[in-house]
Amino acid sequence: MQKWSIFSIVVLCQIALLIYFRDAVFFWDTIQFAGMHASHFYENGFSFFLSQEMDSGHPPLFGNILALAWTLFGKSLIVSHFFMLPFLILNLFLALKIGEYFTPERPWLFMLLMFVCPYYLGHSILVSPDLVLISGFLMSLYAIAERKISLAYIAAILLCLISMRGCMIAAAFLIFICLKNRKEIRSHWNIILPFIVGLALFGLYQIAHYIHTDWIGFHEDSPWKNSFRLMSFKGIIMNTIVFIWRCIDYAIIFLVILFAAAIYKGHRVNRSLVFIFCLIAFVFFIVIVPFNGLLNHRYFLPLILLFLLMLSQIDWFKYNWLCLAVTLVLGAGNLLIYPKHIAQGWDSTLAHVPFYKVEKEMHDYLIESGIPAEEIGTAFPLKKDRTYISLEDTNFRYKDYDFKTDQYILYASVMNSFSDFELESLFEHWKQKKRIENGRIEIILFEKK
Repeated sequence: MQKWSIFSIVVLCQIALLIYFRDAVFFWDTIQFAGMHASHFYENGFSFFLSQEMDSGHPPLFGNILALAWTLFGKSLIVSHFFMLPFLILNLFLALKIGEYFTPERPWLFMLLMFVCPYYLGHSILVSPDLVLISGFLMSLYAIAERKISLAYIAAILLCLISMRGCMIAAAFLIFICLKNRKEIRSHWNIILPFIVGLALFGLYQIAHYIHTDWIGFHEDSPWKNSFRLMSFKGIIMNTIVFIWRCIDYAIIFLVILFAAAIYKGHRVNRSLVFIFCLIAFVFFIVIVPFNGLLNHRYFLPLILLFLLMLSQIDWFKYNWLCLAVTLVLGAGNLLIYPKHIAQGWDSTLAHVPFYKVEKEMHDYLIESGIPAEEIGTAFPLKKDRTYISLEDTNFRYKDYDFKTDQYILYASVMNSFSDFELESLFEHWKQKKRIENGRIEIILFEKK
């Protein structure tokens, strides 16, 4: 009964968060994947393809099903957030079932650690396809462990039709099954086939996409083209360091130290989980590290969750005080905010929560002041049309910032686009016409002196 009591409490906490943030505007990449994609399908009909300016090469499953929810219940932020509830509850349930399999003596611990982890908790208040990706990831892990063949089909197809990273994870699971059972591979064909089917569907989509658009991944006019720019040798070394940093950020480093100490003291790691972790890490590394802009924190969620699952198996967790201490330390990672000059994964921590309030106050101020939005330069994530950010029926849209021509520049703590030089110029040589702060999150309208 203890596990279901803890599960119920965590689910209620998740529902409470969803209700509290039910009116929160789309944030960071959810502006594209939820606001833009779903609006396109809602207005133009369901399709396998997007218009070129918003197409980043991923299968558009998420945008289609969100548009379907809008069609059934109305296009609004509230509907969008409640659309995520089944996936959020499913993730917690799957985490509990996985915990039952790998740590039957404390099945609730992995679920609890996943919930408080900044990478997951910060994302759980967003309308994001990565939450659906995690559903497919956890479902795959559970289906492989328990030999649930029908579930494996659902999981593999979900992974491969939600994003390119989902396809990479499905490929890693397929390699794991084949290598682990290489001596008797024929007898495991029933669990191999679902992932072949999923990957085949992904391949068919990419072929159809190429026929329709004449490109795969990105194109010359793509807004994301620079993210796929190959790095120099020095750049790859720096990206490798950042890759490691992403794996230990937001208090994870303290858990890594605890895990290392347990290994040193004789804790035996589940070899299958280590194998899966290494496979996914390797696939991510060779696809992410050589390129310029593919090191977002949310990309590392599957790796972080696998680490937390391995961590939860430590015998030391028979002491409830240690379970509580680790939960608190991990949850405290949500409070970490780096200085202005260090880019932060704002969609992967609850630290961004005050942004919604300060952004609304600034938006209301600009409407009242009469300053035209098209005269204000700003950066991601506020430079998109407000129709896609808040679903308002309006033409309100800022312009891309330009220090030479702009009279006004809007800056927010959650922006990573401004260089160190530009930040120094703003705070030293521009006038702060309006500044709104909540906690350590601020949004400032600068006016040229």
